Amino acid sequence: RLDWDENECLSDFYDIGEREPRYQYRYDALRRRISKTCIDITGQTQQVTYFIWDGDALAAEVSFAPLSDKTEAKLDARFFVYYLNTFEPLILQCKQQGIGSLAPPDETGYYFYQNDPNGMPLRLHDAQGEIVWSAHYTVFGQTDKLDEIKVKQPLRLQGQYFDEESGLHYNRHRYYDPATGVFVSQDPIGLVGGLNPYRYAANTFEWCDPLGLWKKHRKNGQFAKKPGRKKKKTCNSAHGNSHDTDKPAEGYTLRDRDSGDVAKYGETTQGDKRYSQKYLDDNNVDMFFEEKGTKKEMHSWQHDKILDYKANNDGERPRLNNSDY
Repeated sequence: RLDWDENECLSDFYDIGEREPRYQYRYDALRRRISKTCIDITGQTQQVTYFIWDGDALAAEVSFAPLSDKTEAKLDARFFVYYLNTFEPLILQCKQQGIGSLAPPDETGYYFYQNDPNGMPLRLHDAQGEIVWSAHYTVFGQTDKLDEIKVKQPLRLQGQYFDEESGLHYNRHRYYDPATGVFVSQDPIGLVGGLNPYRYAANTFEWCDPLGLWKKHRKNGQFAKKPGRKKKKTCNSAHGNSHDTDKPAEGYTLRDRDSGDVAKYGETTQGDKRYSQKYLDDNNVDMFFEEKGTKKEMHSWQHDKILDYKANNDGERPRLNNSDY
């Protein structure tokens, strides 16, 4: 069973009628999960895990578990390093520290990620090149097989953390079910995010959603922005049709008057003056404004919408879109 709090964040997970532990999740004001507590059927705390964040990226987790009595305990910490400006993992540092005479000795290790082109971890190896963790996945990102498990490695698709107790992936603002390839709760902005508020992305190979809010198209397998310094502008103003213009822009759809189907995705700074009434009548469509933002943001919105449409319509664009832009 999944219980949710007033902010639509998962607060509890447990099996009804089963003698299994209960897991409680807590979040900060930014909806970032900051702790996970395992409570047994007697009400005793078995383990507490605290999560440390660097912006929207999970920087570390620290687990505390009591041992034979209250004077013995074990601290298990993991620290994550990512490629610059991405959610793709690069290095994992593991540290174990015992408290009490019967606790295990302190241990520290550094491990290096080998990832799929979509940023999903495939293997971990140590400084000597030995594989200490290796996994195979289904098309939706569910772990199909683990070849090596000498080290616990919880990261999955970019921005996702595997919860062993539920099998779900914590995905910043929501939880993702890798068995079905969808989120288990609606998009926080409802239908504004798309006709299917539970959808993850068109596919897990070309798209990623590290925040659980929107899908980012990946060109050449890269999520980060292009490296290097941006080209300086040569003038103080921009043409109205330039992506650098300060004019407010709107993303719109042209929809068929009979079926309501999308005939075109577009962006404009001209408002309802973009098309003549004759053009709308000739094509049997009406214009609807969907989003607002900068010219560059709306151009990207238009591009993503067309690609999303193609992914669900056998590669075909809306009938009035002549290109992907």
